[in-house]
Amino acid sequence: MGWFSHNHMPVEGQTILLTGGSEGTGLSAARIFSSEGANVIIVSRNSAKQEEAVKSIKAAARLPETQRFHTIAADVSQRNYAEGVVADATAWNDGHPPEIIWCLAGLLTPMLWTDDRALEAARYNTKHIIFTGSVLSTFAMAGHGTYAPSKFALRALADALLEGADKPQHPDVVARLAIAGIRKGRYFITTSFLGDLMRWGAMSNSLRNNWFVNTLIAWIMPFIMAFVMWDMNTQVSSWGKKEKKERS
Repeated sequence: MGWFSHNHMPVEGQTILLTGGSEGTGLSAARIFSSEGANVIIVSRNSAKQEEAVKSIKAAARLPETQRFHTIAADVSQRNYAEGVVADATAWNDGHPPEIIWCLAGLLTPMLWTDDRALEAARYNTKHIIFTGSVLSTFAMAGHGTYAPSKFALRALADALLEGADKPQHPDVVARLAIAGIRKGRYFITTSFLGDLMRWGAMSNSLRNNWFVNTLIAWIMPFIMAFVMWDMNTQVSSWGKKEKKERS
């Protein structure tokens, strides 16, 4: 870990629960933790994938004689799923809740908002949508933990009306870099240079991984974003003109 750092997340002998642990980044992370001596619980809604996942996780075990592995079938998209999952995991772990929980379930399929059939009417006439947010969508403060997240989400929705695509990283790479960041004690972890740039440009009052580098790049990012937004807006405008021409 270097002369001036230490492992902030030792996992040997610890019990780790991962949602979405039967595939993708969740499975990759589970294998890494298994290779370092952790007991692993994976949560997913696909029982067939769970069986195959556990086989690969067990195969990576550092101490196969003592390590334990468990699966829980649950759909994290359902309301109140967590209580049953935690109860199951705690009972299996000799009455103790898992030392580490990592929420990894999720799926993104990029698409334009105009692809939604429900927005058919918006294709032909100019429409406006106005979001009413809060200053807390730009700066989170203590005492507002139940309110600010929804305002940050609203800001993200507005920002995401300009959408793009990027070559996806392999789950093994994402898991390895994410775990490395956690062990270094980092707070805001990204796993690619593009992600680093986006993080540096939106730090607000979040903790810095490196105060000097993060602050320096954050000063530069507004100038970079001026060109990025010009390019994005140009592409969106061109796409809109093309769509309008094709439909006229």
